[in-house]
Amino acid sequence: MEGSMPLILAWQLDAKEMGKFTKDEWVKGTSTLKVSSLPPLLTALSDLEKLLIFDNSAKSTAKTASYDRTKYLSYTKDVKDAYHRFYIFCFNLAKPEQSRNIDMEVRAPIMIHAPSAEPSE
Repeated sequence: MEGSMPLILAWQLDAKEMGKFTKDEWVKGTSTLKVSSLPPLLTALSDLEKLLIFDNSAKSTAKTASYDRTKYLSYTKDVKDAYHRFYIFCFNLAKPEQSRNIDMEVRAPIMIHAPSAEPSE
């Protein structure tokens, strides 16, 4: 898994630490998506990456979807808001506790995988 997909996975699992997932985060996140193996999980992450990063919605019907697309479909209704929530999640994941900012050394690699325009506040 490369590019923005690890951050999207962390977002979907609601991870509290960068690069780590607790068993509870994993179980809750994969249960919500209704995935029990890696191929459907990768499909879900790929669909979200296409939507949020490449601004291209995935064309799949409920009959062919290998995961529960409820969350995905809610994001398609307002992609800008979904991206904003993803961006805020990444920012909060990367910043040290008790800080309002993240270091440039941390921000630069994370933002490489984000769209060129950050959401306006």
